[in-house]
Amino acid sequence: MLVAYETTSTALANFAHVLATHPDEQLKLQQHVDAHFESENRNNIPSYDTVSQMEYLHIFFRETLRVYTVAPLIINRQSTEEFHIKNIGTIPVDTRIAIDIHILYFDPDLWSPVHPHIFYPERFESKRHPMVWISFGTERRNCVGMCFALMEL
Repeated sequence: MLVAYETTSTALANFAHVLATHPDEQLKLQQHVDAHFESENRNNIPSYDTVSQMEYLHIFFRETLRVYTVAPLIINRQSTEEFHIKNIGTIPVDTRIAIDIHILYFDPDLWSPVHPHIFYPERFESKRHPMVWISFGTERRNCVGMCFALMEL
């Protein structure tokens, strides 16, 4: 429970920071959100369906979580079968593998064409390998609260 509240509050603080330091992105996001509400219903609380349709909002959150990683831990796994990594070699069974999130999230080869240190939500409109953005884990180790966290944000 503590992990969920702390990471969400940190993500919201980072989100507010991005809005404050990127006024053009703030305006673009505001226009996107406004487009999903009719003028006479602007004071209504957004429904799950409405928020789910806000694509730019989703990529904005993803880019915020990429640039300002909430949990920049090194993820450790152990290989269950032998596999080959290009330019590195064959990795034997039972090898412990560590993934540094910062190196992954700021690799220009993975996040081009715009440099990864530039806040650019549109980079998430391009199809990428599912393992390059793992803010909520991946596959069967995916965070069970991911949908709730994104909706809460």
